Amino acid sequence: MERRCDKRVTVGMPVWLRLPRGQVVTGTARDVGRGGMLVRSDARLPLSARPTVLIWLPDGERESPVLLPATVVRETKDALGLMFGELDKRAVRLLGHLVWHNDGSREETDEAGGAIVAAPAEAAPRSRAAAAARTERVPVFAGRRD
Repeated sequence: MERRCDKRVTVGMPVWLRLPRGQVVTGTARDVGRGGMLVRSDARLPLSARPTVLIWLPDGERESPVLLPATVVRETKDALGLMFGELDKRAVRLLGHLVWHNDGSREETDEAGGAIVAAPAEAAPRSRAAAAARTERVPVFAGRRD
């Protein structure tokens, strides 16, 4: 049963999940909305786990790191369903901007008729150097990477 209240858009953005004991695991956000996201990852986290999500979101002409408190509400063999906790105004604004600019008005559909909406150009690294720079910025999190 679908209980989602907020619109989500399909993206392919790297994310990092910091667990309460400091471990950091990586994944890719498959869809994102103001209320949560679906993260494709090999990591297995128990339901009710409370990771903090680090995602780089478009913020004007640049990308900015955003930390999002979350709770695992669903797990499949290759993905985690996360519901966000209380977000600060900046996080709400940047997530809203991402959803608004991917609202489906230019959407394509897949074979099953589902919407495929790419992340805005600002969200993707423009070069290998930009991708490397993004990866180097990950130590916003203290702890080790698994």
